Amino acid sequence: MERIAILIGEIGGAGAVVFGAFFYLFKSTFKQMIEPLSKSIDGLTFNVGLQTDLLKEHKNKLDTLESRVNGHDIRIEVIEHDHERGEK
Repeated sequence: MERIAILIGEIGGAGAVVFGAFFYLFKSTFKQMIEPLSKSIDGLTFNVGLQTDLLKEHKNKLDTLESRVNGHDIRIEVIEHDHERGEK
């Protein structure tokens, strides 16, 4: 009976060491794999936000331009005038 208890204890200890090493290595590798992906997603989110804001700004400028003009020739004159004043 004593031999069986010692054998179970040794197997349990060895299993704990193997499981602990596997868990440590897997956690470290998983973290290394996820970190660049997380940074890429954060960068992409930031860029999409900037592009969305830029598109809203351009849409507002186009709406303003449409309200200021009523014909093609006048639209070109307004655009040239804004360009000369330094507005984009």
